[in-house]
Amino acid sequence: MAGLFASQPYLIAVGILPMAYGDAAAALIGKKFGNHQYCVFAKKSFEGSAAMFIVTVICLLASGFFFIVFSQIPAVNIFKISIAAAVISVIAEAITPKGFDNITIPLLSVLIALFLFGGTI
Repeated sequence: MAGLFASQPYLIAVGILPMAYGDAAAALIGKKFGNHQYCVFAKKSFEGSAAMFIVTVICLLASGFFFIVFSQIPAVNIFKISIAAAVISVIAEAITPKGFDNITIPLLSVLIALFLFGGTI
């Protein structure tokens, strides 16, 4: 991702942060508090999925506002991308077979950001 989007560092963050922090939060919260489970390809919990959504939104908003200082990204785009990437990350994590979410979450997060803004942010 870094090689593909070196001129758009926020896209790199959109790909990496949901996987690094969102998925980690889902695992931790899901194991500790995951009482309400569902299964698509693997057992997941609604608590873990909610944690992933919340942590992903917070991380992307924080990094987005950091990037506003250095670029011309409108704040409204940061909000849209943060919500959309969080939603797609939770869906990808829920439906991707175990282990492959390390690929699908970053890829789909970046693709949704590119789709929303026609390839440029």
